[in-house]
Amino acid sequence: MITPGSVRLAADPEAKHNGINFQAEISRNRYDLRDELEDLIRRPNPYYSDKYFEAFRRSLEEPELFWAEVGATLSWSKPWTRVLDDSDQPFTKWFVGGELNACYNAVDRHVAAGKGGKVAVIHDSPVTKSTRRVTYGELQQQISLLAGALAALGVRKG
Repeated sequence: MITPGSVRLAADPEAKHNGINFQAEISRNRYDLRDELEDLIRRPNPYYSDKYFEAFRRSLEEPELFWAEVGATLSWSKPWTRVLDDSDQPFTKWFVGGELNACYNAVDRHVAAGKGGKVAVIHDSPVTKSTRRVTYGELQQQISLLAGALAALGVRKG
């Protein structure tokens, strides 16, 4: 529960939580990336393969076909009728008429496929010097608890 005076980080740069001065840690770990980014842009990057550049090119030259293929890799509760509607610029609509459950696509289907024990999220904090791994199964349980709490508060679709 938040009480008056319990949240001080923004107002008090010396505020500590569990003995850690987060503002000082953030400042200590902050550095300028500009030189590193310029170097990265100039040298070949093994993470960007020819497949990446081909996909990028197709996304620009054949957007409807490309995104239809990408959309087909997701599970839809209601299929789209049109991939792209750009008739009301600048308000482009994607996958018109389609409905999907983002949580199902991101978490539930991996558990259903037997991958519940695989790591879904890795949180590595340089501030607390801790690492936490959350599996798809654990994430699904946490999401279910949150969904139940929101439903109990009256939160509904829409």
